[in-house]
Amino acid sequence: MSDGKFYPGLPQGKQIIWEDGMPVPIYNDPLNVPSMKELAITAVSTQYTGDVDPETGETVFEERFQGSTLMEVTMVRLAEQAATGNLKAAEMIMDRILGKPKQQVESVSVRMSYDDYLMQLAKEEGMLGDSHHKDLFLEQHLDVKAVSDKSVVEQMADEL
Repeated sequence: MSDGKFYPGLPQGKQIIWEDGMPVPIYNDPLNVPSMKELAITAVSTQYTGDVDPETGETVFEERFQGSTLMEVTMVRLAEQAATGNLKAAEMIMDRILGKPKQQVESVSVRMSYDDYLMQLAKEEGMLGDSHHKDLFLEQHLDVKAVSDKSVVEQMADEL
């Protein structure tokens, strides 16, 4: 059975009809992100009319929720679960009230020239000292052909 009524408060072009006791939204426009948000707000703003008992299939109404919206009932129940130790419920509440914690990323920036880097490598590898090790180090870590200024290579060799 469909009553086809327009309910006050619904955005233009939106309609909710009731079929077999269930709300069925009708849209004239294609569903997009803003209209999905509107639908969600409309759905959770509807009045609480009770819960269906899974064993009997009958509607059970909690008097304490008289006059509440579905979102208000949901939030109270979520808070009750959090208070009994349900960590997932507590996390959901905290994320929505305080926002999710910011992720911390540690960033280390090292600034040194290529020459300084090569000198550091030479020190770490213990290649300071005799000229054979200097030449070997330069061959392993420096493409002499790629360096346009040969004086830089000679200076590094002297420093080693």
